[in-house]
This record gives sequence, structure tokens and C-alpha cells, in this order.
Amino acid sequence: MILGDTALGTVADVETFVVRVWLPDRPGALGQVASRIGALRGDVVGIDILERGGGRAVDELVVSLPDLELVDLLVAEIVQVDGVAVEDVRRVANDRPDSGLVALEMAAELAELGVRLLVSVWPHVSPLSENHAPLQAAGQLVLSAESDAPAVFSYADRGSPKGLDLSLLDLSRSDARAFLWERLRESYTSKGMSSFWLDACEPEIKESSTQFREETLRYSTGPGGEASSAFPLHFAQAVRDGLTAD
Repeated sequence: MILGDTALGTVADVETFVVRVWLPDRPGALGQVASRIGALRGDVVGIDILERGGGRAVDELVVSLPDLELVDLLVAEIVQVDGVAVEDVRRVANDRPDSGLVALEMAAELAELGVRLLVSVWPHVSPLSENHAPLQAAGQLVLSAESDAPAVFSYADRGSPKGLDLSLLDLSRSDARAFLWERLRESYTSKGMSSFWLDACEPEIKESSTQFREETLRYSTGPGGEASSAFPLHFAQAVRDGLTAD
């Protein structure tokens, strides 16, 4: 689970569109577009980077909307972001099963067999998530050691197999730990799933320079080289405190 996915099991009649956008190739531009979409109760469920160069990027966003009549308003909202233009919007047939319902049905079948589902949790936040901008504004994301911008972790994400620049929750902060547990409660424990594998806790080495990834980070408690070792403890604390309180 990467934070920013819609809550597991949420069921709604939605319309899905592919929106091709031109946007400045600058940090935060895609997040601003995602925030505009989220303001319409839309959800960015996938992204394909078609072209990048000359300070511009062309992306195709897979967007779900609760109402077909919101398309014109969607375009109007997106182009409010400075430097962003919408080239094309096309509707996609909704013929795939709801992934949340499939997961719930699988968990129920396993429970009948005496098997508990173990959920792998990655405390990363997608720039496409409606949560990214508020978390950044509240200082709840791990920062780069060289600036006040969130540190970037490039991984494949749902709908983005080529990779996406994700941020990491700063779990040295109690409010970030509380946010993490709120998401886990909403998406999993409220649905009967309470076993978690806490991933992303091991040190990482950048292949290009053999430098520890943690040395390029900055936590609320100090430089990454000094504070990163406590990350697994804070991660476990968030889940333990949440399970105990509930």
C-alpha cells in the first residue's frame, strides 16, 4: 500500500477518462494538477509520461470522476495551474472489477480458512494524491538534505509502471504517525485486516555513487545520516499505538 490510493473497499459509480496535459517540468506541477482534480472529488488512478524535455512534459492522466457532467469543470480546474494546458480528454469504458471489492472478498475467503491477510505498508505519498499538498504544507514529509523540497523516491506505483517520484512520511513526527494510522484504519483495520508488514525500513545505497540514500535526507529530528536509524522504530510505533488505541 502506498499512501494516496483510494480507501480499500470504497464503492462508487465513477466515470473514467484519460486526460492528456502539457505542464511545466518543475517540482510540484503534477501535484498541483492532482489537487485540482481532487477538489472535484476526482481521483488520479494512473499516469503515463509521454514526453519530457525543454522544460515541458506531456503526461496522460487516468482520472475517475463521480459524475460525467464534471468533465468541463475538470478541464477548467486543471488549466488554472500556471503553465498547464489540456490537449485532449477521452472517456474510458468502465469494464474492470472493483479492486477494493476483489481484495475484500479474497480476505473473507482466507479468513474462513483460518488465514490472516498480511498487508505490506510503504509509507510513501504519491504526488497524485490529494494528501500530498496538505502533508507538505504541514511539514510531515521527509525533506531533501539540500533544500526544503520533499525528498524523492522513484518507484513504480499503481497505474504508473514506469515509476513515479514519491515522497516519504516523516514518521519522526507524531502527527505524521497519526496520519499513517488513520489511513490504515480507514483502508484495512475497519475491514477486518490488522496484520501489517512494515516495509521501506532498510538502508539503501545509491548505485551511481555508493552513497547511503539516508545521507541525502532530512527528518524533523535531524540529518538523515543520524536520524534514519530510528525510522523503523517510529514506523512500528505508529502501528502499535494505533492498534492499542483501537
